[in-house]
Parts: sequence; C-alpha cells; structure tokens
Amino acid sequence: MGLDQSGLASVPNPADNAHIHPTVMNYVNNREIAYGYDTTFAGHPLFELDCRYIERHLKTGGTILDLGCGTGRHLVYFGKLGHKVCGVDLSPHMLDEASANCLANNVDASLVLGDMISPPLNGERFDAVLMMFSTFGLIRGVENRQKLLENTKKLLKKDGRLIFHVHNRNFGASAVMEKYRQLRDGIKSYLGECEPGDMIMKNYRNIQDLYCHFFTMDEVREILHNCGYNLVELYPVNHDRTGPYIGKKPGERASGFLVTASVKTYLLPPEA
Repeated sequence: MGLDQSGLASVPNPADNAHIHPTVMNYVNNREIAYGYDTTFAGHPLFELDCRYIERHLKTGGTILDLGCGTGRHLVYFGKLGHKVCGVDLSPHMLDEASANCLANNVDASLVLGDMISPPLNGERFDAVLMMFSTFGLIRGVENRQKLLENTKKLLKKDGRLIFHVHNRNFGASAVMEKYRQLRDGIKSYLGECEPGDMIMKNYRNIQDLYCHFFTMDEVREILHNCGYNLVELYPVNHDRTGPYIGKKPGERASGFLVTASVKTYLLPPEA
C-alpha cells in the first residue's frame, strides 16, 4: 500500500482545466475538510446503502477502482471483503487520510494522486469503477462528463461495471419551483453562465460555495447511451438515503440515483 508518486504530475492547474470549478479546487485544497471528513459523515446512511448496492454488482474477489476515493471508506470496506482496491483522488489531504485508514484496517490499497478524467494507471483494467457520493457531479460541463465516461471505458474489463451516485435535480421541487428552475437555468445556459442542473451549494462544510451538477433520470440515461454504455440498473434513493424510493414519480421524488452500467461490447477497446 502507498501513494503512487507518479500521479503527482497529473494534478491539474485549475486555470488550465475547465472541468474543475474553482469552488471544487477550494474543497480539494482544504486540509481541515479532509481531516474532519470521517467524523462529519460517521454513520451516514447513504454510505451503508452504497456498499449494499455495490456488493450486488461485484464479482467475488474482483478488482475495484474508486475515482474520487476521498478518505478511502469504500477501499477499506471492499478491501476487507477480499477485493483488490485502488483509489484516485485530486486531494493529497484526502489521500493522507485514506492511507492511514487502509493501514489501520490492514487493507493493501494502491492510492494515486491525480485527476479522475485521466488517472495515471498504466493501462490497468478493473472489474468495477466507482464514483460515489455524487463525485460524478463535481465534473463541470457535459462535454467533460462525457470525456470522463469515455475514458472510463478503457479502465473496465470486458464484463466490468461502472457504478456511481448522483443527486436528483428535481428532488423536493414543487411544480412552481421547477418551472422557476427551468426558466432560471435556461437563461443562465443561454448566457453561458452554467448548464441546466448546475448548482452551487452554499456554506458546504466551511466552504462558502461548492459546485455540483444535479441530474435528471433522463439525463443519466442519455449520457450513458451517448458514451456507449448499457444501463444495467437505475436505483432511485429514498428521502432518508436508507433504501430504494418506492412510490410514484421517482424522477421527481427520489433524493438521488445509484446507477450501474456496462460498456457496449462492440465499443470496447482491445484487451492489453
């Protein structure tokens, strides 16, 4: 286990990378957020739900890549179950915590400092690639999110699974509020200020603002299709983040979605 120093050169300069919002870089560079992360989210029900959901789509003893691994909670959980685990994160502070957590739990994990759109992984392929806790939504711009999904195909084995979580853009919105959002987003999109679904979360853990893209169900389906994936499961999450949303109109009432996809076989690059 250890930090792959080869990844250091891949840490992007935010001025040269439009896919990284300045508020996300503030989050990445905040040491206190990383060191207090596990305490803040201890017992969070979505993490437990994530693990149960992911397990249903994994091979026994398979290889897992966690993009945006943070403090390594999924690395520890699945490493202890016998999976070979690798984590990539843009924050050296998060990777410090991940290294300590893996060491404390006797989990042998590869940790790479780098950008998840093009992680320096030397051609290795995995049975599963994860992007949990709305990590996918931290990528700004639909073209950049598509680039991430395109590049991720090269990281998956032939029968591998891409598994991720996103927030629901329509969660908690009344009909009037939704019409207001659509009008606001349409104007901002026309002016080139943002895309529909782009949100700024106010005062997120002492960061004044934090960018995150929120998705609709149709948007998830569309981006996967456009990038050459088959949708395996789209799981609406309930309000408490403890299980599936059961009821009418999940596209409006689920808090978010857990998503599993596979690569369309005719689009897979040759095995190395």
